[in-house]
Amino acid sequence: MDSLKNPETVYKRLPPLWIGLKALRSLKEIIFFTIFLSVVTTTRFSPFSFGYVKWIIATYGIYKVISIVLEWKNFGYLFDNEGLHIKSGRFIKMNRHIPYQRIQGINEYTPFFHRLLGLTILLLDLGANDKKSSVKLDMLTKNSSKEIKHSLIKYGSIPKDNVNIEENEQEVILKEHPLRKTIYHISNKEIVIGSVTSLKLILFFTLLYSVYENIERFFSVELDVERVVNYFTSSWWLMSLGVVTLIILSTAYGVLKTYLRYGGFSVALDQHRIYISKGRVNKTDFSIPKNNIQAVSIKYSLLYRLTGLVKVRIISTNDSDNQEVQTSNVLFPFINEKKARSLIGGMLPEFRVHDSITTVPKKSTIPKLMRTCYLWLAAIVAIYLYLPSFWYIAFVLVSYTLISQIRSGLFSGYSFEGDSIQLKKCRISSSVIITSRSRLEELRFSQTLIQRILGLSSFAMVLRSNPAKTTRMLDVPFKVSMELYTMFEKDAVRKGELSA
Repeated sequence: MDSLKNPETVYKRLPPLWIGLKALRSLKEIIFFTIFLSVVTTTRFSPFSFGYVKWIIATYGIYKVISIVLEWKNFGYLFDNEGLHIKSGRFIKMNRHIPYQRIQGINEYTPFFHRLLGLTILLLDLGANDKKSSVKLDMLTKNSSKEIKHSLIKYGSIPKDNVNIEENEQEVILKEHPLRKTIYHISNKEIVIGSVTSLKLILFFTLLYSVYENIERFFSVELDVERVVNYFTSSWWLMSLGVVTLIILSTAYGVLKTYLRYGGFSVALDQHRIYISKGRVNKTDFSIPKNNIQAVSIKYSLLYRLTGLVKVRIISTNDSDNQEVQTSNVLFPFINEKKARSLIGGMLPEFRVHDSITTVPKKSTIPKLMRTCYLWLAAIVAIYLYLPSFWYIAFVLVSYTLISQIRSGLFSGYSFEGDSIQLKKCRISSSVIITSRSRLEELRFSQTLIQRILGLSSFAMVLRSNPAKTTRMLDVPFKVSMELYTMFEKDAVRKGELSA
């Protein structure tokens, strides 16, 4: 600890390039702030005129520059034989000491800009459920990253098996640690099918329109666009060619976007952890302790149903609220349903998918429709009064609401087997959430007047996450909610007796 008395000589600093990168990220914030002030000054309630905006923006910009420089100047980190020491702060300096025992995992994130410079980001997981649940070390060299990993391994906070490794080290690590095995690699077929069925094709047309709007601000291209449209609509075969071209371009855009995000996606596991790697441009490697996983969610969208694919997510206490470095909660982005069931059962037996589901009573459709009727009735009245020519919007909205609520009343269900809880929620798409009573932080029970008349009730499960995740199951039989509530109370009493 004596060496810490001279922090300027022992603490490691971030490279000065970090200031420029942080300033570029803050530039977008300043632009939005400028637009906001410009809009505010045009209203009659504005406390100042438009002429003051430039002075406010200049002051705010100077403040951001000073705060970024101070943040860089005051930040430093040091690993010694006792743990991790961090100094930070802008106008108020802070010092933290984190023992090695608190560091439960290492997640590595390498954005495209960092890869160009041979740098990376480490996110050290502290296993907490607050804003200090992780420590971010930005713009590290590969050598510094390896040194930190070796320090954590050396002092026993993280076993060597629990550190993610580069692709070129896979063969070596498999020989040294045969217990870690890769169980899933995303295939090109899954990427193509997943991108086509994930509605990214619609985003392509949104992108085209956005590009057109931005170009139109500086150049007059409306006539040119009109000529192109008239050319392709002049005959049926040219129109067909234009439609086919748009479909090919939108498909290519969707596949490329999905490939850059999920290319190289793989899942490996050992006795205690799950390891996930993904990304071609922004590379992410992270691990999740199995005992930190609170629930598994399987999503069946309408288009996924046609191809037999599902998306599997996990709810974990490792989730980070850091916007720049977030541990992904996607376990399998696009995977065959039967394969997903098999892999989940093998890697997480506690969250095995149940084969039998008890559907909610059909009379539950009544409160579901009553609960949402005011939404589509208000939409009908608003469109009739203000936008009568857009009557079809009201038709689509009412149809969507009615179909989703009827499907929810006919196909939603639940299953309780031992400690396991499985909820199936259906609307236009459907999802299955699997957890256990031992993972619940809180269980809430409620009953409205309509539910009381029909013998129904609702319950809400609160799971540990960052932030906490609440899952509601509406309009189940009253005795089912009471049965689950009674079991949860008994578990709580048993836990209290054991802790005492």
